[in-house]
Amino acid sequence: MYLRAGEVCRILGVPYQTLNGWVKQKLVTPLMPAGGKGNGRVFGLPEVLALATARGLRKAGFNATLAGEVMRVLSSMTETALLQGFKRGQTHLMLCGANVLPKLVVREAVLDNPEIPAAELAAAGMPVTGLDVAAVYRVLVEAVGTMQAEKAPAEPVAAVQPEAVPA
Repeated sequence: MYLRAGEVCRILGVPYQTLNGWVKQKLVTPLMPAGGKGNGRVFGLPEVLALATARGLRKAGFNATLAGEVMRVLSSMTETALLQGFKRGQTHLMLCGANVLPKLVVREAVLDNPEIPAAELAAAGMPVTGLDVAAVYRVLVEAVGTMQAEKAPAEPVAAVQPEAVPA
């Protein structure tokens, strides 16, 4: 699925100048760069997912470094790889302190893994957090569908709410 810059702005609830700034800062790379008047940037859904997720993390109080790392990981994935992972139940990115596991995982595989000392990591200032990427993806796809069906502005995608893994 491909989205033009204006559609991305409507979905994320940001002005074009903000999206343009993110591109100039190389936080996100469009699939097709702007080519002059009438030939705007085009983004793939993984890039929009990365932006929505990172923006939600920042709104939830996470630092810019972590949000940037989550963005890097998500934007490096293809839509096909994301969907295949979701079908296998790999719906979460796992965050531990300022680190991001660079692949989608099954949430329960981390929760039930005795080799991950969640309580000790949290006590050391490195809480283990699960980020439900599949949920953000579903909201994005729904927003795109609504926007395209109505040809009207979509409601901005809600902020991501990471969940702490119980110790």
